[in-house]
Amino acid sequence: MILVTGATGFIGSRLVDRLIQLGLPVVANFRTPREDVPRIWNTWIGDLAQPNVAARLISDTSPRQVIHLAGLVQSETALPLLRATFESNVLATFNLLSAVAESESPCPLIYAGTVDDCLGGLSPTTPYSLSKLVTREYFQYFQLEQPGRWCEARIYTGYGPGQSAGKVIPQLITTYLTGGVPNILHPNRVREWVYVEDIVDALVHLATSNSTLPTRVEVRSGVETRLSEVDRVIKALMGNTNRPLGHPEQEVVVPASSLFTWGWRPKTSLVEGLSKTVRWYRDMRES
Repeated sequence: MILVTGATGFIGSRLVDRLIQLGLPVVANFRTPREDVPRIWNTWIGDLAQPNVAARLISDTSPRQVIHLAGLVQSETALPLLRATFESNVLATFNLLSAVAESESPCPLIYAGTVDDCLGGLSPTTPYSLSKLVTREYFQYFQLEQPGRWCEARIYTGYGPGQSAGKVIPQLITTYLTGGVPNILHPNRVREWVYVEDIVDALVHLATSNSTLPTRVEVRSGVETRLSEVDRVIKALMGNTNRPLGHPEQEVVVPASSLFTWGWRPKTSLVEGLSKTVRWYRDMRES
């Protein structure tokens, strides 16, 4: 049994569907009841930040593998988010790690980490980045106490169909669809963009591997692209410019030969991924 937390999220929902398609037994965990969950899903509803919920979840499901995706992802700097991100990211993760470590049949756990400015040696600038930094410290402590059972899948900037409307790529696409002009605050900001189905591929590869889990893997493209260039590609795909699409201006920051040594590599180019994403938003608007 593979347990997926945060199963109704952007990545989690696709991961659960993929595992089911592969014929693997899976339990989907999420906080509160929802009407849009597929009937085929085997679900366990409960908020991991609440006392004893994580312990009951592990006891009831007896998973052979846990993929922890649950969390609150918000980049705002509002002070009230301190408590919300602490409970959803730090406390919920700590409760789950403790429940797995203390269970009668401990199982491997894959934790979906993130690449954030504060992890590069800078101070955290948002409640979310602070919560992820603290969570990472707890996770590394569990790795020291029980080596070989905990893997951090450090996920770079994901995108794709159905992403939260507050994220930059959905904002750009929906703004152009409505005839608007987006306000890009940081056009020169660079990111390694990873298509959501490639992220799912990486997590499936880790969960189904017969080898001992590595301590950390990086789910990344190795290629950086400026946000202004992502915007240019989107405009070209949507016919909002007379400039030809061409090849996006990108910079290889890590050679593939040294990056994808753990059995996974992304399959989707930026242009292909953005094309699929634009098509999805167009179809949703027309339906």
